[in-house]
Amino acid sequence: MNRRTFLHLGLGMAALSAPGQTQARPPLRLTDLPDNTGDFGLARSLLEEGDYVAKIQGRLPPDLQGTLFRNGPGRFDRGAYRKQCILDGDGMIQAFRFAGDGKVRYSNRFIRTSKWKEEEASGSFEYATWTTNAPGGMLFNLGANVANQAGVSVWQRNGKLYAFDEYAKAHTLNPATLETLEEMSPGDVPATFAAHPKRDPVTGQWILFGLQMGPSTTLHLTILDGQDRLMQYRPFTLDKNYYVHDFFVSRNYIIVPLQPAIISVLGILAGTASVVDSMQWQPELGTTLLVFDRKNIAAEPIRLQADPVWMWHSFNAFETSDGEIVADFVGYDAPDHFLGENPAFFAIMRGIHLPFKNEGKIRRHRLNLASRKVRTEILHHGGHEFPQLFSEESMKEHQSGFAVIGNQPGYFPDGIARIDFKSGKRQEFHFGSGFYTGEPVIAPGRSGRKHWVLTLVYDSKMDRSFLGIFDAASIAVGPVCRIWLRHHSPLSFHGDFAPI
Repeated sequence: MNRRTFLHLGLGMAALSAPGQTQARPPLRLTDLPDNTGDFGLARSLLEEGDYVAKIQGRLPPDLQGTLFRNGPGRFDRGAYRKQCILDGDGMIQAFRFAGDGKVRYSNRFIRTSKWKEEEASGSFEYATWTTNAPGGMLFNLGANVANQAGVSVWQRNGKLYAFDEYAKAHTLNPATLETLEEMSPGDVPATFAAHPKRDPVTGQWILFGLQMGPSTTLHLTILDGQDRLMQYRPFTLDKNYYVHDFFVSRNYIIVPLQPAIISVLGILAGTASVVDSMQWQPELGTTLLVFDRKNIAAEPIRLQADPVWMWHSFNAFETSDGEIVADFVGYDAPDHFLGENPAFFAIMRGIHLPFKNEGKIRRHRLNLASRKVRTEILHHGGHEFPQLFSEESMKEHQSGFAVIGNQPGYFPDGIARIDFKSGKRQEFHFGSGFYTGEPVIAPGRSGRKHWVLTLVYDSKMDRSFLGIFDAASIAVGPVCRIWLRHHSPLSFHGDFAPI
């Protein structure tokens, strides 16, 4: 036994005996699961890679030309085991290509991460991931070797396709073939990256953030110019091991919401707990908003205190004429859908549909830098997620936004909503029971007169998925067209539309 293994074993014993230490969720054994576990398509692997012309139902808008790329977990199972959480799996890129010839070509391909290649060869899980440890117990999970699955978001930029995971390097792909090119760091900085960089529609800048866990957690901020050359980079040490999924960027500021989801790294290092096993919601801490000057991120950030709110995704941030920063987002009073003894996002992997109490409400932070005060208000109640807005409205005051929404409180969404932030009015369309909608991606029409909203929908009765295409101005009318796949699509998180 070498010294490193001995030290990790010592950490493991300490972690097992630590008061309040959550024990790991090992991967689920397929033989222990009910026969209907795989019936819910969003939580079922899609093992085949394909390339075909999809069936069109309805009238395909002729000015919708370009490619919709989507990313999300495509594989949840290997050998005798299954991932614990629907948010965890090997990244798979899906592409819908609109060439303007009245046809839509669909293709999908797994991202060839080093993890995917090794596990494809062995036929079994070899690495811990953020919600699920590797099989074999503590000895097989020592050292916090959490693998990069590249399975959260996808971005087309300067001729390259980027796939991001949570707190890892990016993978680049060939946009035409979906071939994986390399694992890399945008800007060649010594950083990890979260899945939600921001694009400035005026300057072309790309603003990225990431967290790196250790004895202390480091926040990495990176700003690239329109040609992806490094402009600024800053590592910043945080006072606690926070979990942050997304952030805000306005014209002059970067705002990082340190929500009170705190990670204890002891069990992760020792191999006794996954990242999510080690995460605790501590609302008594509140949310700390770090406000960085975009022109000089090396300067000390302003710290503001806000109410405790869990945030997966932001809408937008902008500055007002009276000096406030407005930051809109989807927020939860508590993350009971994700954290706790038996949250919905874990239960679904065992074929169990559980409701959750706290839904995603559209909220607004108003940050007053002069008074160092934050006011938070709820703009819309109901179960929202995956917020989007027109790219040209990013980082300035926005008129409209889009999100998925559920018709039944506390369950997966079945509809799309368009929200007018100035009038408060909204449009909704619900597909109904048995349908599940994905993130609405906004695609500009080639004529410049229209926008289209694209959502990947799972029809559980047909056990197939389709891409619903909406006129962005008339969401309530329903989709003008459905692009049917020959199969289901697992849960797909995020997408990006690249116009021709």
